[in-house]
Amino acid sequence: MLLYLTASTAFLAFPALIMTKAGNAAWLSMALSAGFGYIGLWGWIRWSDTTANKAFVPALRETLGRFSGDFVGLMVFTYLLSSTSLLARVFSGGTIIGLLPEVPIEILQGTLIIVSAFGAWLGLEPVARTGVVLAPVVTLSLTVVLLASYRLVDIRHVFPFWGLGPLAVLKQGLRGAGIFANISALVILKAYMRNPRLSRAAGIWGMSLGAFFMILTTLVVAAAFPYPESTRQLFPLGVLARSIILGKFLQRLEALFSFSWFFSIAVNLAVAYVLSLIVFSQLSDTQTVRPYVFPMSSLTFGLGLLPPSLIHAVAWLDAIYSWGGNSVLWLGWALYCISRVTNGKQSRRTGANGGTVRRRGGKHPGDQGNWPTGAVPDSDTGGDAP
Repeated sequence: MLLYLTASTAFLAFPALIMTKAGNAAWLSMALSAGFGYIGLWGWIRWSDTTANKAFVPALRETLGRFSGDFVGLMVFTYLLSSTSLLARVFSGGTIIGLLPEVPIEILQGTLIIVSAFGAWLGLEPVARTGVVLAPVVTLSLTVVLLASYRLVDIRHVFPFWGLGPLAVLKQGLRGAGIFANISALVILKAYMRNPRLSRAAGIWGMSLGAFFMILTTLVVAAAFPYPESTRQLFPLGVLARSIILGKFLQRLEALFSFSWFFSIAVNLAVAYVLSLIVFSQLSDTQTVRPYVFPMSSLTFGLGLLPPSLIHAVAWLDAIYSWGGNSVLWLGWALYCISRVTNGKQSRRTGANGGTVRRRGGKHPGDQGNWPTGAVPDSDTGGDAP
């Protein structure tokens, strides 16, 4: 699931956005962003280690207190919801430009949201299993497009090496790190894993594969389209797929690839819905998510239609990743530092018998370390957790 959250944006206009700010060296900026993403991932892992197996919002409340923890949880929920809305709009707009120019944006975006929301309604495990089934198909389609575009690739297009300059590359590397903010899913989903000890390995593998595909895609797009033509490609992989010709009996292969990418984005959005539902249900201290699926999907549909054009939607999503994404990315380190300070103070406060005096947990269900079955639809039956 982390692979879908970190790599699905490779299908969209982000290579072009990065090249607008870093030039031919956009792939270097993406590599720097991935490096910062690893640092942010480690912060979330370190904070996760201090919270045992607590659910996300209860862990925030333990670290920051009830009010501040709920406020930070609400900010994370807002980021997830806004980025999900605009991601659906951007992909729908790119598909219309590349494949279905006569289809209204509302129809395609609504279809994508319905499919994703239905997956979230079924539950966390069905979404994960669907992602596992589709992963080879999506990976194969992406690999075929990248390899088959060799006729368009000219290595001279990636020079000068530093593009618009080292400062521009570094600046964009810092801004672009927000693309990997969804690694926070590692902590949000930790309490629902059968073996939470595997969360660190899952985070590293998901981050590594996602970064690999993002860097490789950016490099191929930079080599295939000379600068500044590369900055005008809103659906670069779709253009590359359209250039693949295997004979007159195998035409319009880009449609096949685009449908596989549609499913990839659908899984991405389904995971994002699950994350949003988990955070919101924990903030509201309930153990059910299904009542929130319809209003949340309706809200994302409306938010996705707010930008007046696809160009504005791309710019808004870029701004959300740059500011909100970076805030969420580095939040893990901030929580870890606060947790260390808080635990240090608690360890110096001892009772009469020498035992550590800890802050008393609240009586509300949301203050419990973890719920018996979690706040997601049941894995086996698809029903709400009791």
